[in-house]
Amino acid sequence: VRVNKFTEESADAFSEAMSAAQNTGQPVIPVVIDSYGGQVYSLLAMISEIKNSSVPVATIVEGKAMSCGAVLFTFGAPGYRFMAPDATVHKKGHADWFLDAEECKKHHICNHIRIPKLVASATVEISFE
Repeated sequence: VRVNKFTEESADAFSEAMSAAQNTGQPVIPVVIDSYGGQVYSLLAMISEIKNSSVPVATIVEGKAMSCGAVLFTFGAPGYRFMAPDATVHKKGHADWFLDAEECKKHHICNHIRIPKLVASATVEISFE
């Protein structure tokens, strides 16, 4: 699942992608965030999807997770919050306030400073009756 913006449309797409991912049998759902933020109600819908997921969710910041993106990032399962070494989070009020990956790890916002290697495999079973 990739999140670039927080709109009603992106929240709907997020919900569909989360449902599909939960039905695959995969052990973790990766959510890649690279966003300046957006609508709070869309964020809340995405948080609800993560909270109700039966599969752990890994949040991965590539580039930036500002505003709503920073909040969504914190909802990754414990031990499953990743940031690229050059990624940043947070924007505060009318002044920009950024935390780099090292600062996020120091404050226990992220667990790993790296992008995890995502490996996908598929099995097809065909039979005749």
